[in-house]
Amino acid sequence: MESSYELSEQLCPAGTRLKLCGQGAVNFCFMLDGLAPRITSPVATAVSTVGPLLFFPPDRDFELAFEESARCFLVCVGPAILGRFPVDWRGFHDAIGLQDWEASWLVKRLQSEYVGHHPSREIAIEAIILQLLALTTRTGGNGCHNGESLWLKRVRAVLDAQYLSEHRLCDLASFAGVHRVHLVREFRKHYGVTIGQHIRKRRIAHACELLARTDLLLREIAKVCKFVDQSHFCRQFKKMSGLTPAEYRDLVRTA
Repeated sequence: MESSYELSEQLCPAGTRLKLCGQGAVNFCFMLDGLAPRITSPVATAVSTVGPLLFFPPDRDFELAFEESARCFLVCVGPAILGRFPVDWRGFHDAIGLQDWEASWLVKRLQSEYVGHHPSREIAIEAIILQLLALTTRTGGNGCHNGESLWLKRVRAVLDAQYLSEHRLCDLASFAGVHRVHLVREFRKHYGVTIGQHIRKRRIAHACELLARTDLLLREIAKVCKFVDQSHFCRQFKKMSGLTPAEYRDLVRTA
């Protein structure tokens, strides 16, 4: 990579296979339109990710297989920028789906700067990339905890895949084969949140995607995302993001 970063927008017809080379660089893929691709790597036969923004760690190659036509925005960040962070990026082993509302907003701002021609464009782009990397180390780091038990990973995988379903603690504990008190303690120890908070974060992230990509009414989004009503949805959204759903929708659509 000649520069410290590379940005590109890709139109991927159905059947497209996109290769990401991770030699010394990290990659982000933000889905603008269409479904997320199936992801494989030489190390893992299949990588499961959730969310419109995908993070790919350095020193590993990935292939993105698009089963349907899609459009995505790619960000490749090289060693010159990565070296500014006191982070061992090798600790990130797999591709990660970033669902934080701020991550999607940052990439939309990055795309806006990419297509614009403002005199301070280069400075703005680099600043946004630094913010995105900092956010990744905080939220994406949840995917690489030392000492995770296999049963705990399985529980989280179920929650990540079925966050719009209702989950009773006793059922999750039975699925994991552990006592529910142990499940609660270990989940919070490794992921920094309770099971309920984790599910709400996933639902809020799904709501962010609907706010950005659809014209659904707030009460409709609240219903889809399994909140009690629009008022409950708005309170939880403001609590987690600092913005109302309407403010977030305006923000991402004008970024």
